[in-house]
Amino acid sequence: MVATVVVSVLLILLTFSNLFKNFRNQKTNTSYWTGQIAHLGIAIFALGIILNVSQSYSMEKEIDSFEEFSFNNQTYFVYDSIEESLPEKNVIKLPISNQNTTKYTSLNIFKNSSQQAISSPAVFRTFLNDIYITVKFIDENSYKLIVRNNYGIFIMWIGLFISSISFLPRLKKYEK
Repeated sequence: MVATVVVSVLLILLTFSNLFKNFRNQKTNTSYWTGQIAHLGIAIFALGIILNVSQSYSMEKEIDSFEEFSFNNQTYFVYDSIEESLPEKNVIKLPISNQNTTKYTSLNIFKNSSQQAISSPAVFRTFLNDIYITVKFIDENSYKLIVRNNYGIFIMWIGLFISSISFLPRLKKYEK
């Protein structure tokens, strides 16, 4: 696990050094730069996947309304559920707060369907990780929550962004 992350970071650094070494070379064609940028983005994306798979963890927590719990050095507060009846489904929303914001996890129970309830997570995002809190079941004022800490999500988005802008050197070619 640690070796994979270290090797991935070394490959990204090697790609960066190759980019800087050839940056001043004006004879390098635009397809070279397109490929280098795309591969750099893929390498960063792969690092995000590796971090997500190897460093993420979760726990299940049974809790009542108006209680708090701690996870990943953060304190979360669970309020009472809010029920909403729509024509096609019943929605049970559960507000959950950390020190900064309140998010809602919900349980969607469809009417006239053999489908079971579908849960939507409350997502608390930071630069390093995302915390997903999903309600598994509701019993009176008691809830079973699945709390998951996912690392590397933002790194994956950065890698995808870099790969998606890899066409920019080709635009310079067509300007001439």
